[in-house]
Amino acid sequence: MMYRIHADLRNRLDFLLENRLRKLNQDPNYCGASLPNQELMRRSAVVEIFRKFYHFSFHQMRTLHDSGVSADYTVTFHTVLVDVCVQKMWEVVERECERRADGCNVPAIIAVGGYGRGELNPFSDIDLLIVSTHAIDSTVDTLANNLLYMSWDVGLKISHSVRSIDECLQWMSDITVKTALLEARFICGSSAAWEQFDGQVLYRIFHRQTDSFIYQKINEQKQRLEKQSSSLYLLEPNVKEGVGGLRDIHTCVWIARVRYGGMSMAHLEEKLEFGDLKKAREFLWRVRNELHFIANRSQDILTFENQQQISRKFGYRDERSRKRLAVELFMHDYYKCTRRIQAATEQIIYRCTPQKFRRKIFGELLVRALPDGFIQKGNEIAIPARDDFFREDPLRILKLFSLAQRKSLHIPPDAKQTIQKNLGFLTPKLRSSLSANGIFRSILKYTANVSRTLRQMHQCGVLGKWLPEFGTLDCLVQFDRYHVYTTDKHTLKAVEFMELLYQQGCLGNKEIFCRAIAHARKRDLLYMAILLHDVGKGKGGDHSNKGAILAGPVCQRMGFSEAETELIQFLIRHHVLMANISQRRDIADPRTVEIFCGEVDSMEKLANLYLLTCCDIRAVGPKVWTDWKGQLLESLFEAAEHYLRTGQTEKYNVQAVRRMRQHLLEKGVDPFTLQLFDDEYLLLFNDEDILLHSRLIARLRDSAQPLLVSHRVSPETQTADIFITGYDLPGIFSNIAGAILVNELEIISCRVQTFQNGMIFDVFTVYYRDSMLGASVSYWKEVIGYIQNVLLGKRQLELSRSWTRRKTLKKDFSRVFVHNDQSEKYTVVEVFTRDKPGLLYDLTRLLYTLGLTIHSASITTNVEQVVDVFYVSDLKGNKVLSEERIEGIKEQVGGLL
Repeated sequence: MMYRIHADLRNRLDFLLENRLRKLNQDPNYCGASLPNQELMRRSAVVEIFRKFYHFSFHQMRTLHDSGVSADYTVTFHTVLVDVCVQKMWEVVERECERRADGCNVPAIIAVGGYGRGELNPFSDIDLLIVSTHAIDSTVDTLANNLLYMSWDVGLKISHSVRSIDECLQWMSDITVKTALLEARFICGSSAAWEQFDGQVLYRIFHRQTDSFIYQKINEQKQRLEKQSSSLYLLEPNVKEGVGGLRDIHTCVWIARVRYGGMSMAHLEEKLEFGDLKKAREFLWRVRNELHFIANRSQDILTFENQQQISRKFGYRDERSRKRLAVELFMHDYYKCTRRIQAATEQIIYRCTPQKFRRKIFGELLVRALPDGFIQKGNEIAIPARDDFFREDPLRILKLFSLAQRKSLHIPPDAKQTIQKNLGFLTPKLRSSLSANGIFRSILKYTANVSRTLRQMHQCGVLGKWLPEFGTLDCLVQFDRYHVYTTDKHTLKAVEFMELLYQQGCLGNKEIFCRAIAHARKRDLLYMAILLHDVGKGKGGDHSNKGAILAGPVCQRMGFSEAETELIQFLIRHHVLMANISQRRDIADPRTVEIFCGEVDSMEKLANLYLLTCCDIRAVGPKVWTDWKGQLLESLFEAAEHYLRTGQTEKYNVQAVRRMRQHLLEKGVDPFTLQLFDDEYLLLFNDEDILLHSRLIARLRDSAQPLLVSHRVSPETQTADIFITGYDLPGIFSNIAGAILVNELEIISCRVQTFQNGMIFDVFTVYYRDSMLGASVSYWKEVIGYIQNVLLGKRQLELSRSWTRRKTLKKDFSRVFVHNDQSEKYTVVEVFTRDKPGLLYDLTRLLYTLGLTIHSASITTNVEQVVDVFYVSDLKGNKVLSEERIEGIKEQVGGLL
């Protein structure tokens, strides 16, 4: 294919050049010009032909791509196009310098890097190495510079380096340079210089210090993947550098070529079974080509907007029956592809790794027999080389993972490949076997390596085969900015956090986790609930209820008792309940605790649900869990724990608050300030926050000002807490929200406290998009000053400022609920909608105009999804009980949304 494309392009360019030069020679202006001017005119004409030829051919390549030709063809076409241009430009440069290849210090023009591999995506880097057999002289410099300048004039963004053979040999001490050189490909120039380069430089790469090179590349890959967060399943993956991306294929090829002495790619592909890898590479190439064309530049991050564009371009369509978006189906295929690449490259690299480095990685190769015919080699578990090994006893598939778990053994890639080839033995009949399910439950019950074992089972396809309900989650994408991982990855992350809790109890308040774990002793039960908690996703409707229904037969098959099955189903059905109650309701209100305990009516349910909720939230993404969410869950757990033990709520509050007040006095909180804090406040904040708040209130008292605004920045999460301390005024909440939003800060949560003396203490947690602003003292001084001046009436809200609106990913939805059974004192207005600039300001302003006083509020933003909850009363401090007025609130708020 490459030769045919090369011939076609070369013939076309030759024809264009000959035709243009023939016309030039017939031009009277050219014929009558001086020799220097003729040279300039000739060069200008040649450059113009090259430019038109390259851009026309590039456009042709894009047209071919859009018509559906293979990505391999597109990449090859672009590589050959650049080859032809470089070769012809070199001919022109040589002619201009009046040099010939015979007898002169003429260099070789060599492609390196991705260009050397012959893998040029539309806007990939074009790297040239210009190599001379002797020291670099003025001739070589002139030739190199003229080639470079002409390429820039043509529009080819070429990077180059000029080296002698000796310099190349010295240069190879750098692993990055050595890697680029091993992909060297001769383009044009001196064939003698190329042969010397091949014989000295490439020979040394492929035949000397190869083991060291392989070990360095393995370590380099490890560091790269750690930098890329070591996850296939990031929201906006890097097609090139991410896990299972193109760079993994490159690393695999580099190691294989060095391991087998520079063997040609054709022979390597046959020897190492590259078939699956080539198919996966074709998919990624097509995605990368499209990314480049969309951006009109080099682009490797598959952004949300790009994902939508590419899914439509590639012909994906929404599946309405399963409520799956086209983009979710596309990303499902993308993650499946990257996982195949990860598995295939891991297998090939393992086969190419010298034994001595395997020992360095996996331990000394001490060989010993293990139960059921398995073999231990160093820190690896090996499978006997028998075709009938798993056919003879299919249970061995599960036993292998159980053994590896208990002995902390690594499952090598060749063993994983063997397991994948024998998945057919995991039949429905075997899944119903008590002995087989006993092995699986023993994995869940074991005190170590649970998450690692389940992850390995998933990588091999065993987990989805053994639990088909879990298998439906494989690479399942939820297209929003909140869910960082695919659903299967999220689930296994939750298991990992739960195992960490069992082992260390270290995710926050150790004592409260220990209390919960004491009531959640059945590890296999809780792990099973975590594994199945999202199996209802991707099926439309309420995934919690659907998941609970699906879990019933699974638990019976696994041998769980009826009571255990009911508990697992309860946990799945209510796995979002505790998070919702804690973040959207006033926990200090006794009615909240009563309603919650009406569903969660035993300590066993409470403890298991609390642990599952903590792990579920943490597993959504790296920055989703916050101390505030942890504090809310802890407060709800303790309130419910007391209620379940005593049947009372007020006594719990009194006792808890009494202890807390004494503790805070000992910590140095001012007694006068402490009297202001009501029970609700003390139950919502931790010691550190209360100490900070008390100092701010003391500052307000000493300053004799009506209010103070201050802040605390958390650079690690790009968030800041903005504190407003002062006295309540009509409409103050909406003015605070407006002043914050005018400064283009995104409100992600808010707690409003109104004390009995009319003082308010509000905490708004905001997100700032520019990470550099975190350390900017002047920026925050300006923001805080603006908010304070607006609240003091010294400055008008500048609502004409443009608020940056982020493009929503899904269709808008809005719901408004008004509850009078959720609080003893207040009416609760609950708003579900998509986030948009100015939303909180508009909502609070509307509530104010409707004659409602906001006593407390909870603002929760999961990126685009907003749940705003307001505890309100009428102007007399009473609940809103009139049905007519309630409907009016719903209608007005709904109209605003």
